[in-house]
Amino acid sequence: MGRLPSQRLFNVIGTFAANSEVDGYQMLVNIQDASRLMRYPLGNITGWRLWLNEPLKVDVLSQQTLPEGTKWQDWRERKGELFQAVRMEKNMMGLLLSLIVAVAAFNIITSLGLMVMEKQGEVAILQTQGADAADRSWPCLWCRVPAPGLLARYWGRYSVRCSPAS
Repeated sequence: MGRLPSQRLFNVIGTFAANSEVDGYQMLVNIQDASRLMRYPLGNITGWRLWLNEPLKVDVLSQQTLPEGTKWQDWRERKGELFQAVRMEKNMMGLLLSLIVAVAAFNIITSLGLMVMEKQGEVAILQTQGADAADRSWPCLWCRVPAPGLLARYWGRYSVRCSPAS
């Protein structure tokens, strides 16, 4: 028939919820009660859990020699898939952001090139009417070219300042 499973009554003092997978398998219990439940000898230790100030430097600890019969397992082995997914998401977001910046830069360069081509005819007409290109036509163009950029800048500042989230 085999060995009967061990059963004990516990008084629940409190509960916690981490809203993660930990909720499904972790509980905190007195060490003497746990050793009686698992039928371990009193004072038996099955594992240690270390909290490090710098968890990314776990390689230094993992290379140290351990006593016979002990096994080293760090958070990268237990939660490796999560960190790989976060790394991939970070890389994809960087790629998408760089593509957005590249498209925006291409649009700006193209629109400026088209504006220059559009203004060449107007400058030629002004020059045939006797306007000197260095004196009078450039200030007119310099007033018209930055105006949309400055307007967009101040509109962006105003919309961020007046948005409900700020």
